[in-house]
Amino acid sequence: MPIPLGHCGQLTSPPATGPLPALKVGSGGMEIDGIETEGAGVEVVGAGRDGTTVEGAVVPSRVAADGFGCSAVFDVLPQPETARAARAAHAANAAVPACLRIRRSWQDVAVSAIPVDFPVGRTARRLGWVHLPPTVRTAVERKLGSTVIDSVSCDAGYTPGLASVVTCADGTRHFLKAASTKAQKVSADAYRIEARRLRTLPPSVAVPRLQWTIEAEDWVVLAIEYVEGRAPLRPWTADDLAACSRMLVEAAAALTPAPGLGVPTYAEELGSWADLWTTRLAHLPHAAECAALAARIGEVSAGETLVHCDVRDDNLLLGHDGAQVWLCDWNWPVRGAAWIDSLILLIGPRGDGLDVDGHIAAHPLLADVEPEHIDVLLAHLLGYFSASADLPRVSNSPYLRTVAAWQRDVLLRWLAERRNW
Repeated sequence: MPIPLGHCGQLTSPPATGPLPALKVGSGGMEIDGIETEGAGVEVVGAGRDGTTVEGAVVPSRVAADGFGCSAVFDVLPQPETARAARAAHAANAAVPACLRIRRSWQDVAVSAIPVDFPVGRTARRLGWVHLPPTVRTAVERKLGSTVIDSVSCDAGYTPGLASVVTCADGTRHFLKAASTKAQKVSADAYRIEARRLRTLPPSVAVPRLQWTIEAEDWVVLAIEYVEGRAPLRPWTADDLAACSRMLVEAAAALTPAPGLGVPTYAEELGSWADLWTTRLAHLPHAAECAALAARIGEVSAGETLVHCDVRDDNLLLGHDGAQVWLCDWNWPVRGAAWIDSLILLIGPRGDGLDVDGHIAAHPLLADVEPEHIDVLLAHLLGYFSASADLPRVSNSPYLRTVAAWQRDVLLRWLAERRNW
């Protein structure tokens, strides 16, 4: 088995099943317990990129260099018996045991977890209930019909506005969002958009329902149905991915055609990201190829489905039985192709090491999408996250750029593998 990964992709102790063999690095490839590999070789899951040594197995910082400095991640043989089985399988050109992956080229290197360097579930710096002006709190309690006796801030996400579960004296719970139209105008405008869109969503779509909105003393406040649930586990698990994927397929069917009036298309709202490849990112390797791909985003993204466009672990809630899934935070919906949300969902799982290519091949929407069209969306998103990661730090959202850089790295490795860079 590979060296196990702990929470958020950090290395834990290696398995105590036997000594690890030495990994010999040569100019043309690698050799592990007598098995030669061509090109990339065999890698250790979860290891760093700085020449880390893990229990006697030397992990090189780079196996095949490209312009972005990608490096591969290795599996380690836990015991000699596995090596003998792998040698036999290799000689017979048969399936190699999972703990030893023999790769014949850089393009064949196994997907690996990209270490997470931000606190999952605690990325926001938010206002709390007590920070709302007294008159606004009074107006909210009047709408709730009861006094707020407790509040718990939900600190996932990247916006500074209030996002809290409040408990009232009558025992009810509600999820509140609030932002100042003066100090947090972007968030306040996004909350207004979300309220409008939530009112149009049909009952068959699994979303926490809008209860009411008020505007008081330059504050926008939304009260949303409280649902008992949890965010997907990080690192992502196959079960959580399957549950969230099923929900998105069902949502795409229910949201075609897109409900509501005046919903912009994906290209109208986000198409300008394609220009980044010919301006701010033009110096990067493969920029011309990415620019050519991203330039096709208008035709590729076209469709009549209401697309959420921001499907991440912090915008998803799973019921404690793992079956029910809710999609939250409808701040940026657009009209587009029915498969877009299903592909965006895969960025996190791909970064956490899941086999998303196998997932795509069996997916009821993604399996029928032309591979080139998938590359177009990946290149378009890669341009946005590459540019966003290089922007100055935001004081009231301290991890915004860090997370953008992580998503950039995931998309880059994914697209590099698909395009044989």
